[in-house]
Amino acid sequence: MVIILNKFVGFIMKKIIILLMLFSVAFLNSCDHIKYMVKGNFTNLFDGKLTGLDSLINIDGYYHTIGMGTFTYTYYMFYRDGTFTSDFCVMSTNIPEDSHVVGKLPGWGHYIISGETIKTQAIVIHGEIYWFGVTAPILLTERWFKIINKDTLFEIYFNDFKKHENSWSWSYLNTKAAFHPLISRPDSNCWLKERSWAWKDGKIIK
Repeated sequence: MVIILNKFVGFIMKKIIILLMLFSVAFLNSCDHIKYMVKGNFTNLFDGKLTGLDSLINIDGYYHTIGMGTFTYTYYMFYRDGTFTSDFCVMSTNIPEDSHVVGKLPGWGHYIISGETIKTQAIVIHGEIYWFGVTAPILLTERWFKIINKDTLFEIYFNDFKKHENSWSWSYLNTKAAFHPLISRPDSNCWLKERSWAWKDGKIIK
């Protein structure tokens, strides 16, 4: 009788463990840590359409600014489908076109065009990305660039969505972003495009 009872209890426990494992997998796949960290502030959603930005400025390369307050270098790239990437590193060479992006691209997002202004949002992650979390803090940034000419932008707005008084946001404003051509650059496929919440109507377009 005791043996039968132990077997029954063991059978029930195995079923419970299996159910808990299935529940955990379903939970991890439905819950996106990054989505909750940006707290609904990421509103520049992908739509899969060409923006026409390449008719306004040169985009087959990167733009480069220097923060006037902190003297930090920042790099940006714009893609034809509205994808925007930032905060990466560039290895320069004697031939500018042969320069290349090095390391991972930590900041990915989307831009929209409003008149002569490019409004960007990017989720910046300096670390590995997992479904349940990341190895580094998540930063959402919003930058607006005024188009001066085909090769020049001015950063006129910056927001890192941090609620603190001692913000360095002012150091990014009114800084010139100059265009640098590249023979080749990384494509616009990124982890953010795999998130349905980053797309309009929640539909991922390949």
